[in-house]
Parts: sequence; C-alpha cells; structure tokens
Amino acid sequence: MVDALKVQANSLKELGEIGKEIIKQGKPYKYIAIDTISKLEEWCEDEAKKLYMSTPMGKNFETKNPGMSVLSLPNGGGYLYLRIAYKKWIDRLNKLADHIILVGHLKDKQLEKKGKEVAVKDLDLTGKIKQITCANADAVGYIYREDDKTMISFNSLEDVTAGSRCAHLKGETMPLEWSNIFID
Repeated sequence: MVDALKVQANSLKELGEIGKEIIKQGKPYKYIAIDTISKLEEWCEDEAKKLYMSTPMGKNFETKNPGMSVLSLPNGGGYLYLRIAYKKWIDRLNKLADHIILVGHLKDKQLEKKGKEVAVKDLDLTGKIKQITCANADAVGYIYREDDKTMISFNSLEDVTAGSRCAHLKGETMPLEWSNIFID
C-alpha cells in the first residue's frame, strides 16, 4: 500500500543477492523496509539447521532425521540456532541503509494479568526472537486503519506492545506520515 521501489525476494539466497547489489551500488537508499520479518524468520530455519549440522553433535542430524526441522530438537535446543541465523541476517540487513524498517504481523495471544486471562496482540515471531527484535529497535509502532486514514501508534496499550526511544515519538499516535517519524 506504499508507493516505493519494491524488490521481491523469495529466499535467503535472493535476499543476499539483493543486499550484495545494494552494497555494489554504494548503498543508495536511506530507508529499506523488510516486509515481513515473519518470512525472514521462516527462511532462517533452514540456515539454523545448517548451523546445527556444522557442530559435532549435529553432524548426522539430516541422516537420522531426513527433512526434519532443527526446531524439533529436544528441550527447544534448535531455537538457539534459529536465533543465531536470524540475528546474522538482521545484522546483514542493518548494513544496507541508514534506516531499516522491519514490518511484521501481529498474532493474538492470551496472557494472564492479575489472575485474569487477557487477549493481547503480539508480534508474530518466535519466542526470544520477538524480544530481541523489539529490544534492538529504536521504535515499535502499531499501524492500523481509522476510517480512511492509516495511523501509527507508539503508545503501549494494554493489548498492544509499542513504544519509542525517540523523544518525538514517545507515546504518540498519529497519521502515518514518514516525514513526522523520520526527522533528520
């Protein structure tokens, strides 16, 4: 829904090639949006498996478990490798422009607050990856439609996690206008 140069990537390999080309062209973009980080996380699962298989304990994983995900390791052991692969790609993406915008979807989640079950909207990422992503962001905004306007909120509500380290965005809800968000 945004007027922009859009480049489709269908795999980590394609995303890597796009990144190499951006660097080759002298990093001409001030802003790059990755839509969606849920897809990036999904792609990182194969890389996580390769990382695990490069360890002594994982060298025979594919032979013993053909086609099985590394996330099936006992006691959640595979999630470490997923975090490592995801962080590697986020670090690579952060080198492509001054500002990287990560677009993600929300999922409904049930939490217990003061003995009551409460429905909240949470970023659709796995476990600690969600916390790591949000902790490393300068701002987390919740985008929604209000009548015919696209709005963004940096105000953490009871059912939505959002916020900003940037003074001009803290607690704000406003029409989605990039010039009001990215101030040089």
